[in-house]
Amino acid sequence: MTRIFYIVLFFLLYNYHFIAQIGIDSTKTITDSTVLSSNSFFSSDSILTDSFSDYNISKDAIEDVILWGAKGLEHFDQDINKLILIDEAYIKYGDISLNAGYLEIDLEKKEVLGLPLPESNSRNAQKPVYKDKTDEFEAKKLRYNLKSKKAWVEYAAKKEGELTVHGYKGKYISKDADTINQVDKMFIDGGIITNCTNDHPHWGVKASKIKLIPNKLAIFGYSMLEIADVPIYPLTLPFGLYPMFQGQKSGLILPRNVDINAQYGIGFKDIGVYFVLSDYVDIRATADIYTRGTHGIYLSSNYNKRYKFRGNASLSYFNEIKESQTDTTKKSSPSFRIYLSHSQDSKAHPYQNIGGTINLQFANFQKSANNDAYSRTNNVVSSNLNYNRRFPDSPFSLTASFNHDQNNATRAFNVTFPRLSVNMNTIYPFKLKNRTGKEKWYEKVSLKYDASSESRVSATDTTIFILDTLKNNIKTGIKQSFSTGASFTVFKYINIGFNANYNENHFFKIVDKNLKDTIILREKGKDDVGNILYDTIYGELITNTISDWRVFRQITPSLSLSTNKYGKLIFKNGWLRGIKHKVAYSISISGNPIDERKKYISEVDTDTRPQYNKKQEYSIFELGGPYGSGSPSGRNISISYGVNNYIDAKVWSKKDSDKKKYHL
Repeated sequence: MTRIFYIVLFFLLYNYHFIAQIGIDSTKTITDSTVLSSNSFFSSDSILTDSFSDYNISKDAIEDVILWGAKGLEHFDQDINKLILIDEAYIKYGDISLNAGYLEIDLEKKEVLGLPLPESNSRNAQKPVYKDKTDEFEAKKLRYNLKSKKAWVEYAAKKEGELTVHGYKGKYISKDADTINQVDKMFIDGGIITNCTNDHPHWGVKASKIKLIPNKLAIFGYSMLEIADVPIYPLTLPFGLYPMFQGQKSGLILPRNVDINAQYGIGFKDIGVYFVLSDYVDIRATADIYTRGTHGIYLSSNYNKRYKFRGNASLSYFNEIKESQTDTTKKSSPSFRIYLSHSQDSKAHPYQNIGGTINLQFANFQKSANNDAYSRTNNVVSSNLNYNRRFPDSPFSLTASFNHDQNNATRAFNVTFPRLSVNMNTIYPFKLKNRTGKEKWYEKVSLKYDASSESRVSATDTTIFILDTLKNNIKTGIKQSFSTGASFTVFKYINIGFNANYNENHFFKIVDKNLKDTIILREKGKDDVGNILYDTIYGELITNTISDWRVFRQITPSLSLSTNKYGKLIFKNGWLRGIKHKVAYSISISGNPIDERKKYISEVDTDTRPQYNKKQEYSIFELGGPYGSGSPSGRNISISYGVNNYIDAKVWSKKDSDKKKYHL
């Protein structure tokens, strides 16, 4: 009997030691796995054989394989029937994974307890994280039941699109545990919905109770807006619904930032709504609201059609309201912005393209509506929108553009619109398509044509669209240029080239000056006693701007002749073996056959007294235009000629046994 007792005792001790060794040593690597059954027995993959089919498994047993591991301590406590994992601990059970700094598996209750890593800083706390196929959330404390697939969390945070739902306490029910609706649900006590990315949000909508259906909807009870843990009691709701869709869906937009400004007060930026109109277009309407009255309204739209075009447009309004430093009056300073960005896909059209940006700001919008460093320091704003069209089977092309630049520091505002240009590539109109024989001289005649037009206005960003500003400051012009030329050889040795350029500059405002019959006393200083000295001016010169269409035309023809004469000497002996001489003769004639001064130069009197009057000449185009001012000149002709000598010599070199060539 004693012998049997010792045999049984030895068997029990050996079995206990064997189970303990499996719990500690067989799970050192990530590939190790164990199966939890109703009797809390651990075994490795190597032990999972068909022999287990002979046993009856409890209905409450775990249904899937559990993979587990940790970077630090892995310990199985046989007394309390718990597995403890510390530092980067993980458990994978089917589609579910749990990661934390500390994980504890209770084999009796089939529950997993997750906690942050003890005695770690906040950046490396390794908070418990739950993941499955569709959901993911983080908490400071998590308790998950492997059988019921329900979780209890404390201080949880769940990301839903651009928003985050925080909760003091909560309960998570997996869709596998929901036998009716088959959806994941989370019930939160003391929650806050925000888009603040901090662990402790600076602002958000705080609610007493929240029911969250991930990726679909958040239903909350009594709620209020909270900023820096301070509830804003006027902004409360008895209940509410908030969509939690992933991707492009219509819905509300929570403020992206809470701005505390010394002048404007506390403000909420970018609060509004978002609408999806179609697969190609959306609309975003937001506002900025400050406690001291300053506000902004923004309307923007994005559009995109694959292989065609894409872009965005926005209209912005910002009204800055400031209180006077001396009294209680308030001053309103509205500002505006118009923005458009458009780009066309290269595959959309083979012959035409449109794209660019328009960024118009008025009344210093950028610095008023934004308080970031870039908006405060960047003073230059510009726009450039272009349309290009090429006509197939034609030498012509068309370009239209809108250009603008402004300086937010000086408030200078310049707009060029419309700017049009038509360009013709060089053509040879007399060249035969099916020519036989030698090319004729007239086939070498070339033609080229260019035309452009633009209007330009310079003002300030607050006066640019005032009617008087447009009328007085606008400069409009048209420019055309036509050129023709050819080069050919006559009498075998003479090269002739001719060229003619014709330019037109159209002006829509000219200058008219006249002398007003009056006497003006102009102060020029003081004498030694202190008496004021005056200059007497007989007549006042008046300059008037007249709206009139005048064209400045200019023709510049030129003709050139050139020929070369050659001479050559050859020597058979000596170091000098040959000399080649070339003399190049050239002569050119150019000029202006039209006396332009008679048409474009006027005279004005300078003194009302005939004996002192000396007429002064002026150009009626001295105001200029987008293409400069006309420079009239009288009839003129210029002749230039030249004679150039070129000498080449060949010299024998004994060192190289070769002839070297020198140019003189």
